[in-house]
Amino acid sequence: RLHLERALKDGSLPALVGTSSLELGIDIGSVDLVVQLQSARGVARGLQRVGRSGHLVGQTSVGRLFPTHREDLLEMAAITRAMLEGDVEPTHAPQNSLDVLAQQIVAMVSVEDWDVPRLLDVIRRAYPYHKLTPGLYRPVLDMLTGRYPSTAFRELRPRIAWDRVHDRLTALPGSRLLALRNGGTIPDRGTFAAYLPDRKTRLGELDEEFVFETRPGDVFTLGASTWRVQEVNEDRVIVAPAPGYLPRMPFWRGDAPRRDYHLGQIYGRFRRELASRVQQEMTGDGEAGPGILAWLQEEYRLDLHSARNAIKYVKRQMDVLGTISSDRTIVAELFTDPLGDLRLVIHSCMGARVNSPWALALAQAFRDAMGTQPEVMVSDDGILFRFLETDQDPPLDLIREMGPVEARERLLAELPNSAVFGAQFRMNAARALMLPAAKGTQKRTPFWLQRLRAKDLLSVAKGFEDFPIVAETYRDCLRDVLDLAHMEQMLQGIQRGEIEVIPVETLVPSPVAASLLYDFISQYMYEQDQPKAERQIQAL
Repeated sequence: RLHLERALKDGSLPALVGTSSLELGIDIGSVDLVVQLQSARGVARGLQRVGRSGHLVGQTSVGRLFPTHREDLLEMAAITRAMLEGDVEPTHAPQNSLDVLAQQIVAMVSVEDWDVPRLLDVIRRAYPYHKLTPGLYRPVLDMLTGRYPSTAFRELRPRIAWDRVHDRLTALPGSRLLALRNGGTIPDRGTFAAYLPDRKTRLGELDEEFVFETRPGDVFTLGASTWRVQEVNEDRVIVAPAPGYLPRMPFWRGDAPRRDYHLGQIYGRFRRELASRVQQEMTGDGEAGPGILAWLQEEYRLDLHSARNAIKYVKRQMDVLGTISSDRTIVAELFTDPLGDLRLVIHSCMGARVNSPWALALAQAFRDAMGTQPEVMVSDDGILFRFLETDQDPPLDLIREMGPVEARERLLAELPNSAVFGAQFRMNAARALMLPAAKGTQKRTPFWLQRLRAKDLLSVAKGFEDFPIVAETYRDCLRDVLDLAHMEQMLQGIQRGEIEVIPVETLVPSPVAASLLYDFISQYMYEQDQPKAERQIQAL
């Protein structure tokens, strides 16, 4: 990276292709233009990337944005106007994170002894813990000092000692080493580093599941070159150039950025205004009037072709359904797929963090009403349900009638058995030093083994009423991963009539539903191409 930065600065490189590294403060010197392919999926993210150009005092940042499909075009237009207006998503600091608190307490006590009340006073000086109560603080101390029996799970053994007579915390043998070796908040994603034979030149990272299926002698592509595996160690893969050989492609599994609720409202408002103008200003021959074209070009910085594409996309949706989802409209579209199975698409542009908890609650309600478990897929633009082995239509009234209280109760019942809960518990337990690396070795713990240990710990922890990491996982899921508060706000809007739910039945999916179906097809068409190890631990 240093070599590329220097080459760009001295002018020997006319252009540089980057990914999310454009959001970091890397030293890339003076840049004339940023070209963004596809939507940045966020106002702050877009500003940060375009802001790489004109990065000196008095200069203007310049960027050109290229969407790759029409739904991408609409989101990109909404983000562009928000970028120009500085309407950035609000930032919320997590409050009372008990997993980080546990890690910091072990680190502090490993250095010196602490009185329990004084330690709480010091912790409260940090903004994320300024509202920390003894009711949250003391269960964490109980967990770290061995209140929960280690006979149920080995890693529940004490990390520090609590002299309850003098109300004082002291270190145990190994406390300092535990804090040093397992500190940090970035969760382990199970990646292996790829190095050249000199074992110094790092090329990139490979997913653990890809490495699990790779043997010395295999050839794969990384970057723009082909490499042959020479050796696989406990945390790295040694490779050598292999030009001319037929390679296979590596794969990585990661979390895609999700639309924030604030951006969802901006995007929904733009869709509503555009649909209103399309209805008012379209000419009799189906051509866009000059007013709507000028509005898109001036307010949203679209070129002529992009403006016409956006108008045609919205007009096609309006011709099929008579409406389009927005900040005030949700569409429930029911149709059958080529095999005759029922599909229900709920068009909601409020983002996956709002749609995901709503989908969990609705899936449970449909299961109770119909006696069959629907398959569910969620995206930033909607929810897709697939109903199997049933001839009855799903009761669409459930969508309109479900209030925030019912949705919250159903979500809390479904959440502990969901994949997101298991994944967040693993990361929280690791941060709280409940899943430390093996003693006496520098080898990394295999990622699949971490997940297995986390699953065992979760099954034990559910038996305790007040286990702090279970409580922290609920907080993580409901506030950081999912957006329960804004889901309840949206459902209140539906109950009050501020948001309209429009049920429709179609013979073929509408243009917006077709884009969601494309993602569904991509997910299931290649399902059996997942590595065997991944399929076996898919339950967690």
